[in-house]
Amino acid sequence: MRKFGNRLLAQALLVSGMIGAGIVAGCSTAPIHNVETTRLSDSQPLEVREKQIDRAARLQNWEVETIGPGVMVATKRRGAHMAASTIRFSPQSYSITLRNSVELEQSKTRIHDLHHTWVQGLDSSIRQETAAGVSGPRPAE
Repeated sequence: MRKFGNRLLAQALLVSGMIGAGIVAGCSTAPIHNVETTRLSDSQPLEVREKQIDRAARLQNWEVETIGPGVMVATKRRGAHMAASTIRFSPQSYSITLRNSVELEQSKTRIHDLHHTWVQGLDSSIRQETAAGVSGPRPAE
């Protein structure tokens, strides 16, 4: 009887450990957050949009590299975590798509919640910069 009780206890601990691990892992990931094509309120030359998006990304501590007309790669790092996103833009719109990540528990459809926060900040910053319609340095406040 004691042997049966120990085996039952071991199975219960194993199951509860698996459930606990699933809860912890489930709480730290979310669906991958990409920003679909977002229309802007006005049209600006591509060079102006590039400067606005570059500035917006850098304000959110993203590293930015222009890889072609209307295409940038923005990379954000925090400790061992890294996410790189492709930003495609035109005079009237932009989109942000996850390119790759490191240490963000990425699967085909899910990624660490931190990525969602980073992309939300980047999207908000781009909206603010493009709404300002400013292509030069910002005035001192």
